[in-house]
Amino acid sequence: GHQIFNCYLNTLQSSYNQEIDGEIEEPILAIPYTISDSISKQVFVIMIRGQKTQKIFIPSDEEKLAYMSRFIFSSFINSLFIEESTDHEAANDNLVQSLLKILPIVNKRKLPQDVLETSMKELKAFTKADRVTYFEIDRERDVLRSTYFEGTKDKYQVQIGTGQCGMAVKKGIVLNTANAYEDKIYDPSYDKICNYKTSTLLSVPLINSNGAVGAAIQLRNKQDFKPFSAMDIGAARIYGTV
Repeated sequence: GHQIFNCYLNTLQSSYNQEIDGEIEEPILAIPYTISDSISKQVFVIMIRGQKTQKIFIPSDEEKLAYMSRFIFSSFINSLFIEESTDHEAANDNLVQSLLKILPIVNKRKLPQDVLETSMKELKAFTKADRVTYFEIDRERDVLRSTYFEGTKDKYQVQIGTGQCGMAVKKGIVLNTANAYEDKIYDPSYDKICNYKTSTLLSVPLINSNGAVGAAIQLRNKQDFKPFSAMDIGAARIYGTV
C-alpha cells in the first residue's frame, strides 16, 4: 500500500510553506497515489486537514482513509478518461446532478449492494440504455459474474476472453458496437437467456486503484437508436466506481 503521512502540526514540518499550506496551525493526514507509465509519472494526494473532535488524527483515522482512498482514487482514475470538451458542458452538469443522488445521506449507512443498484439505475437513465449489467471478476475461475443483472433473476456468467465484454476485460479496452450481430466476437447467449435482441452494445472495463481491471459494465440498446457515445463511456467508468 501507499505510505500515509500523519503529522500533529503542519507548521512544524520542514516542508511547510505558508503560501501553499496556509497560516492555520492544524494536524494533517494524507495518502499519496502514483500513476505511471513508460513515459511519465504523476503523484496525486488525498489530504485531510484539521480534526474537529480531537487534537490529532489517530490510527483509526488512518485506517478509514486508507480504506476510502481505494474507491476515491479508482473513481478519479476512471474519470480521467472522460473526453474534455465544451460541447459536453450540459452533459457534465447532468452527470454531476445524477451522481449526487447516489451519495448516501450524512450519518445514514447504505449497503454496498444498494449503492450499486442505485448507481446502475442512474447510469441506465443517464446513458438512455435499455439494459445494464455490472460484472465482478473471478480470477480463480477466469470468469465475469454479474452482481447487477437485468433480464432474469439468475446470475449471468461470462468467460474472460469470450464475447464482447469478456474480450474487453481481457484486453483492458472499451468495445463499442452499433450492431452486435455484425460483430464477430459477439456472444448471443444473453439474448437467448433473456429472450432479447441486442443491437447497440458497450462494454467498459473498470480500472481499480492498483491500475488493473477489477470489474466491467455492459450497456445494451441505447434508446435513441444511436451508438453509445464517449460521454456514455466516461459515465460508465464513474458510476461503476462510486
